[in-house]
Amino acid sequence: MRRKYKLTGCARFLIFLIIVVPVIYISATLITGTSPWDELKMILSGDEEKTEIMESPVSSEDVKTEEVEKDTKEQKTTDIIPAANEKAELSDQEQLNKLLERIESLERELKELREQLED
Repeated sequence: MRRKYKLTGCARFLIFLIIVVPVIYISATLITGTSPWDELKMILSGDEEKTEIMESPVSSEDVKTEEVEKDTKEQKTTDIIPAANEKAELSDQEQLNKLLERIESLERELKELREQLED
């Protein structure tokens, strides 16, 4: 006896995607430590900050300008930190400064290597 309905390969693939993609999305958000339901609500509500980041491609120049802006903001905020909280945040600030110095040294090294390749 012949079956009534046959599924094509494309239909099977679409059904597979409909089932698997949400499972993968939920597990990925749980792995990163965020709530999948909050993420979905944010995406569906059209939160401008997050949707802008998702929609616009990021270039390396944009990242560099953002880093410079962050550095200037951090310098301003370190001057404002009261003395009582200075001990608690000092270790974090020191770690941040070390990482920023490391980034700058790596950028310089990358620039030198690019210059060597051009020659």
